[in-house]
Amino acid sequence: MSITLLSGDKQSVVVSRQTASLSHTIASMIEDFHAEEEVPPLPIDNVTGSVLEKVMNYCGERQNMVREGVEYDDIKKWETEFFKDMAEEELYPIILAANYLDIKPLLEASAGKAAEEISKCGTPAEIRAKYGIDVPTFATFGDGKANTAAEVAAAEERAAVMAKYKWVFDQIDELLKVNE
Repeated sequence: MSITLLSGDKQSVVVSRQTASLSHTIASMIEDFHAEEEVPPLPIDNVTGSVLEKVMNYCGERQNMVREGVEYDDIKKWETEFFKDMAEEELYPIILAANYLDIKPLLEASAGKAAEEISKCGTPAEIRAKYGIDVPTFATFGDGKANTAAEVAAAEERAAVMAKYKWVFDQIDELLKVNE
């Protein structure tokens, strides 16, 4: 028996109940209906049609492999092939869909692929450059350079210590003047 999933952009994706049930979210929606009852189109508002189709293709293929008794290592090889030519712009919506639809094998596989892509960057600076992540800046000091949150916090902490123990720093200044 098949069911229709209605994506956020109103595209219909028809899949078997068994395939759709790999998603715990969809399985819960289906449980609201009796086994023999026809299930109306289920709204999957947070997922586009193209992503939902890829997700359901993954679920169907993976489920067939498990049902046929395919070895775990072979399933992992298939998952590698599934994601092999996928652009990162396609990968991240699949991660979000897998999380939203509660499809653990897909979430693990897609997050693993994302981690693999991130690990190809050698440094945090390369990661920031590749993904367009800006280092947050919060203040500038006398040198005119923008400073990170950690640098600002350190400077604020240093200023607080100097204010609290001003007498110590005054004595140090006096000692330095004497030794000049």
